Amino acid sequence: MLRTLSELRWLLGCVLNHPANRQHRIRAVLRFAWWQFRKRVSREPAVIRVGANRKFKVLCDSPFSSMVVYDGLPEWDEMRFLLRILGESDGFIDIGANVGFYTVLASTIVTGGPLFAFEANPRNLEVLRDQVQLNGLANARVFGNALGNSTGELSFFDSGRETGSLATAGDSGAKVITVPCARLDDCLAGHSLPDYVVAKMDVEGCEALVLEGATALMQSGRISVWLFELNETALCKHGSSGEKLIEAFTRHGYAIVYWDEEHRRLGVKGDGQDENRENYVACRDVEALKARLKSGPEPIER
Repeated sequence: MLRTLSELRWLLGCVLNHPANRQHRIRAVLRFAWWQFRKRVSREPAVIRVGANRKFKVLCDSPFSSMVVYDGLPEWDEMRFLLRILGESDGFIDIGANVGFYTVLASTIVTGGPLFAFEANPRNLEVLRDQVQLNGLANARVFGNALGNSTGELSFFDSGRETGSLATAGDSGAKVITVPCARLDDCLAGHSLPDYVVAKMDVEGCEALVLEGATALMQSGRISVWLFELNETALCKHGSSGEKLIEAFTRHGYAIVYWDEEHRRLGVKGDGQDENRENYVACRDVEALKARLKSGPEPIER
C-alpha cells in the first residue's frame, strides 16, 4: 500500500509539473482523481474531447490513455509542433499508431487531406479503428500491419498494450505473435499524396527498417517532415544506431532539427541545447518549416 501511495504521489507530481498543467493545477488534480477512481472502480473506457471537434476513447489499461487524460498533450513539444505545422489539406502518416491519439490529434487540423495510420498490435489496432469510427474520419485509412524493409510476416513481441516491438533472438514464449509486414512505399503506392506530408514514426528502434522500405518516398521527398525518436538502446537492439538513422535521413536531403515549445524555438541537432532530448524532426526544407511555424495558428488548449 505504501509503495502504491508513493507511486501515486510521484505520478501526481509529474502531472502537476507538465507544461499543460502548470497554470491549471486544480483542474489537473481533479482529472487525476477522476481517472484514478474510474480505473479502480468501473474499469470502463471513457470518451474525452480533443481540440474543438474531436473525441478520444481512453482505456483503463492504456498508460498513454492515462497521460492524455492527465495532460491533454502528453508529448508536449512534439504534439504542439504537429499542431503548429499541419494544414487542412496536408497529409499525415502515423507509423506505430498505438491507440490512435496522434491520428485523432492530426485530424483536428487535417480535414481535407489524407490520414494514414499503421498499427501491428492486434489489440491496439481494434482501438485505433474505434477512434476513426468514433470521429467519422472519412479521410483516414488504417493499415493493420507493421512497416519494414520487406513484405511478408515477422515476429512481434507483444509485451503490453503499448510496448510491443519487433521480436529479437532473446524474445520467446506466448508473447511472440506473427503479424503482417509491408513496405511503406508499397502501402502508399496507390494513393495520391498532397504537396506537404508529415510522418510521425514510433516503432521502438525499428526506424531504420521503416526507412529502408520507404526509399522511393525518401528519394522523391514526398514526405516533407518526419517526427522520430532517437533511442540508442532500442536502435542497437535491432541492429542500428543513432548515427546510422541520421545518416539515412541526411543521405536523402533531410536536415535534423528539433522543436522547443517552451521557447518557441527550432533548434539544430548538436547545437548544445538539445541535451537529454530523444525526439527530433527530419525536414527537407528548413525555411519552409520555419515559415509554417511562424504563420501557423496557436494550438487550441483542451
